[in-house]
Amino acid sequence: MKIVYVNVYLVDRFYGGPEEGGWYYDAGRPIRGIPTVARKAERLRDKVWTVIDRWNDDRVSDISSVSSDGCYTVLIEDGPPAPFPEGPVHYE
Repeated sequence: MKIVYVNVYLVDRFYGGPEEGGWYYDAGRPIRGIPTVARKAERLRDKVWTVIDRWNDDRVSDISSVSSDGCYTVLIEDGPPAPFPEGPVHYE
């Protein structure tokens, strides 16, 4: 049985720099990772989303808004949650 993780992140958008009129990038802070067998991951993700939706209701969660304080998201991944991006972000 393959083990995967249902990972919860707090994601927000950050200003990267003035190049080409300004650019932004999304960054995620890990909140929680739940290991599970792959065949049960989607069902678990859906259950976690029911809680996350309530968390997002209490926030300005549109990350494109300057008043945003981030939004929670749930991802199925091969490993435990890790912050992203993994280091300095550069304009390309």
